[in-house]
Amino acid sequence: MNVLFFCPTAERSNVEQVLRILHDSTAKTDRLNVDTVDESSTLFSLEVRNYAAVIIIYTPAVEFSGSLFEIVRYIDQKKPLGRFIFLPKTGGKEIIPPIFHPIRHLQLHLFYYSLSGHSPNHLEAQLVSFKEDWNKFIEPIPVEPPGNRGRAGGSHQAGFGLILLASTLILFLTGLIAVLFPTAKKSLLAPTLTSLHPPAATAFWLQESFQNIDTTTRWQMQHYYTGQNAIQTIFSSAALRLSASPVISDAVFQLDSLQNWPLDELQSLSFSFALSAMDDPAAKNALVFGLYLSEDSSYRLDCLIIPAKMDGIIQCQIQSPEQTRALTAAVPFSLGVKHTATLVFDPLTYKLQFFLDDQYYGQGEIQAVEYWRTRSFKLQVRARLQNLSSGSFSCELYSLGLAHQP
Repeated sequence: MNVLFFCPTAERSNVEQVLRILHDSTAKTDRLNVDTVDESSTLFSLEVRNYAAVIIIYTPAVEFSGSLFEIVRYIDQKKPLGRFIFLPKTGGKEIIPPIFHPIRHLQLHLFYYSLSGHSPNHLEAQLVSFKEDWNKFIEPIPVEPPGNRGRAGGSHQAGFGLILLASTLILFLTGLIAVLFPTAKKSLLAPTLTSLHPPAATAFWLQESFQNIDTTTRWQMQHYYTGQNAIQTIFSSAALRLSASPVISDAVFQLDSLQNWPLDELQSLSFSFALSAMDDPAAKNALVFGLYLSEDSSYRLDCLIIPAKMDGIIQCQIQSPEQTRALTAAVPFSLGVKHTATLVFDPLTYKLQFFLDDQYYGQGEIQAVEYWRTRSFKLQVRARLQNLSSGSFSCELYSLGLAHQP
């Protein structure tokens, strides 16, 4: 039996436990071959492999892993019989992350774990349930009538019908607003304005025009997608234009800096962009400019830019494995015109001020300073588009400036 096992580097302590379950359960019935990969693995010719089962341990830090995208695409195309996925609870709720939406119509074995108190054995209870489901997969038993079925443990078999699909979509949409933009409504009605302006930046680590991308020393450029089409890129003398036409299931364009810089010397991060309106009400799009710690990408500062039909919203947030905190209230902006956002960092207080078009909108403080101080960081630019069935999508990236303390 061939098995594909995706385990993030942060979960390496669980590799041995999963492999032990697989070998102990499978030894009596079949020879076992397990291919173990992580978010940095390069998967070649995955489509020619014949896996009987795929096991995935998912964490928010690998949401945009190229190898995970390829595995989800493989599941959708090849449909291996065993599909076992460990997922974190989001706000205490059992929600399927968007990366798995293309395969939610399949029967999945889902094991939800809590991110709070992220200890080495945080998957222990779910591994017990996984062992039960794996043994049933290896040696299937007759299926009881629906009225007699019972279920114990933290595992759920998800054969998604219309009701559950509708519930998932509602949870995703409400969660996107409630989790990412908890104060968006208040901000749209009465944004906070003052006469404060960002300090002038004189010393730069990086000044990017996006007229072309240096993929040898400056950036790693990546395209991921499931479904029919991907996001298209056009480099010009004015900007990098991203565009897409239907049908888009889930597509990502991403830039990660190849260099890193010391966080305690950062002065400001600024970026200029323009987004078009989203005419398809079912489509979802997010443009992200941010930074993350080189040592642990789960600690990050992201500015999420969301377009709608009439206007857009931008909000920056500080993320860690335990929580996500909004830096300021969500700020509205006009679509179809150029905007410049600036984040100013104070290394003494670990506070960040947010400006849009040189207008101050508030500030926030990094709480878990002990995880951030003296660390280095990398930059990331990401555009994600989902469920585009009509209309079109486009945005322009004009510039990015990374300034350090003079």
